Amino acid sequence: MRFRSMLASLAAVASVAAGLTVAADPAYANTAAGYISGGGVVTDDLNDEGTLSTTTNNFNGAVWLWQQILIADGFLTTAGRDCQFGAGTKAATKLWQAAHGLTGSAADGIVGPQTFAKAGLNWELYSYDSENQIYTVRYYGSKSSFPAERMLNGRYQSAAFAMYFSYTGYNTDYC
Repeated sequence: MRFRSMLASLAAVASVAAGLTVAADPAYANTAAGYISGGGVVTDDLNDEGTLSTTTNNFNGAVWLWQQILIADGFLTTAGRDCQFGAGTKAATKLWQAAHGLTGSAADGIVGPQTFAKAGLNWELYSYDSENQIYTVRYYGSKSSFPAERMLNGRYQSAAFAMYFSYTGYNTDYC
């Protein structure tokens, strides 16, 4: 038991020294946090998010983020970015899932753990503001890319628009 504790401590020290973490918490998730959020390394922050669909978490800032991913990969136009997970977003999501190798029930037009994890493969650290402890990440789609910021509290927000990626709300200026 002591040996494991020592190894865990050494791993934590090494990752902090490498500048890979903001906090000691693992990526925390689903909708309980209220926002698309993360901790530790940024590249796995999408791997454990909640569900977005036409019936679950269907009108909010998290949907706006998903629609931005669809735009970056060429499956949705900017006119379709409205924070509403409706029929158009569902159809675009099915196409995105198929194009990214998801099959069967994983290609159902619902954004769940497998879909977010696939999107996370294109989520990369872009820069770090050590003074304000803000990570800027970019999603690199097949057609374009876009930035997002992970704040000190772990919450993500748009780097270009004044909007947190919330599961419970949205910015009326953009939705």
